[in-house]
Amino acid sequence: MDATPEQFLKINEGRRMVMAKKINDNGEVYTTDDLLALDSYTFLKKKSVTHYEIFHVDPINLGIKNIEVNAAVLSEEVKAYFK
Repeated sequence: MDATPEQFLKINEGRRMVMAKKINDNGEVYTTDDLLALDSYTFLKKKSVTHYEIFHVDPINLGIKNIEVNAAVLSEEVKAYFK
């Protein structure tokens, strides 16, 4: 993430099952191609063809919890968002 956790949550508020948004070093907001917003605080990142990472940003303390998952546990419908 190139933005602070607060900025990241703000630009992704209300986003569900769409590619997430990030802010680049110039402050421009852009839509990612490797990060899916599962809901306002939970995201799925494609690490490789076989591995993904689910991470949750706590909106209170802005801590991040992440879990690596094998692509085999994800539905083809979810993986299709990254194509």
